[in-house]
Amino acid sequence: MNPYSKASKHTQKYQKSAANVIDKGRMIILLYKAAIRHLNIASEKIQQQKIEDTHNSLAKVKSIISELQASLNMEAGGSVSEGLQKIYTYVYDRLIDANLHKDQACIDEVINILTTLLQGWETIIDKKGQPGTPQQRLQTKIKVSI
Repeated sequence: MNPYSKASKHTQKYQKSAANVIDKGRMIILLYKAAIRHLNIASEKIQQQKIEDTHNSLAKVKSIISELQASLNMEAGGSVSEGLQKIYTYVYDRLIDANLHKDQACIDEVINILTTLLQGWETIIDKKGQPGTPQQRLQTKIKVSI
C-alpha cells in the first residue's frame, strides 16, 4: 500500500471542494495572475541567461493558456468564446516563439494581452449584478484584435 495515496485522496478532495467554492470568474482571474507572474519570472530568467528556468516558466504559462482554452464554452459563449479562442491561440504561438528564441519582446506582448484580459475579467466580476450578461460586459471592455 502506498503511504501517500491516503494523503493524495485527501488533497484531491480538498482541491475539488476549493474549486467548487471559487466561482469560474475568480478562477479565471487567478489563472491570468499566475500566468503573468510566471511571465515576469521568465523575463528575469532571460536577463540572467538562465535558459532552463526560462523554459520552465514559459512552459507553465503555456499550460495555463491551454487550461483557459479548454475551459471555453463555445456554445454558450458565442462570439466572446470565439474571440478568446483566437486570442489564446495567438498567445500560445507567441509563447512558443518566446521560448524558441528567448525573445523578451514576445513575453512583453503576452504580458500586455493577458493584463488587458485580466482587467476585463476583474471589471466583469466587480460589476456582477449590474445589467447585461457577462459576455455583453466583456465585449464592451475588451477590444483586442489579432
